[in-house]
Amino acid sequence: MKNELSCEVVQDLLPSYVDCLTSDVTNQSIETHIQNCTSCREILNRMKHPEISEIKMQNHDIDFFKKVRAKARLQTLFFAIITVIALIAAVLINAFFIGKKVNNPSLVQIDATVKNFHIMLKGNLTDPGKGISAVKFDNKNGSIHVTVLETKRSNFNKNYFKADYNSNNAISQVWLGDRILWDNGENISDGVSQLYKTKHPYIGNMPQNEDSALALGIWKAIGTYSNELQTKEEPYGWKLIMKQDYASMEKTQIESKMKSYASALISVIDNLDYVTFEYTVDGEKHLLTFTEQDADKLAGHSVKNLAETPRGLQELMKILNLSAGYL
Repeated sequence: MKNELSCEVVQDLLPSYVDCLTSDVTNQSIETHIQNCTSCREILNRMKHPEISEIKMQNHDIDFFKKVRAKARLQTLFFAIITVIALIAAVLINAFFIGKKVNNPSLVQIDATVKNFHIMLKGNLTDPGKGISAVKFDNKNGSIHVTVLETKRSNFNKNYFKADYNSNNAISQVWLGDRILWDNGENISDGVSQLYKTKHPYIGNMPQNEDSALALGIWKAIGTYSNELQTKEEPYGWKLIMKQDYASMEKTQIESKMKSYASALISVIDNLDYVTFEYTVDGEKHLLTFTEQDADKLAGHSVKNLAETPRGLQELMKILNLSAGYL
């Protein structure tokens, strides 16, 4: 129709129409248009009832944000579940397949056989609930360092192991962590390895002194004691003051053991020159002092030189008749 208004014109006129500022002819044209135009009719309704339109808009926004938050929660929950599953899988894979290094060599019972350039190991873990996933070898110029990886025991990983290694050079030593297993042709006992680890340069370091005494098992063999050190001037000495009273029939045997233990202590503490035992027999006080020269005479060799290698230290323990706890 010739007088029909377009949506653009109607929407421009609607504010005036709502405020009753348009003529009757214009009103009639607007009303005719909005009867047939849903869009313009909706705009007119919003103008006449702005509070309802605002509520609808707010409700629409609220519904939109609710949907966004719900979706975000679902996404967060999904990623959380995936993360938990991944962590559980990683823990299980590490526990049953990859494993971790056995840091305490005393938890591994192991035998080493070395022939020419070839090492054969066999052993097991002291914990029956543990399995072994791998045995690794690191060759450091002929000094072979073994690493055992432990896991949970399963059908895949047994508690025992056998492992072989071929070296491209001559083998001088085999180590498991800080425990030496083999040194230049001789298997080294765990006791000697423990004692060798306690070697230290200064008698003034009492905690390290006690490590050596504990590795030797002095308190088990001849009893408990207190300590006095002489470190002001050379010769440097260590006095062990025994706390128990020995019977006279024990005197010869106890003194023999004291001489052996004094020799062993002198061998593993570089600047220790003598060891004195203060003890009582049937209530009578006695002193026994054993020097480095006495120890060398007893062993037939320089005890400090012998203790330079694990193999030499083990030989010294045999000479001193202290091998029962070591071999």
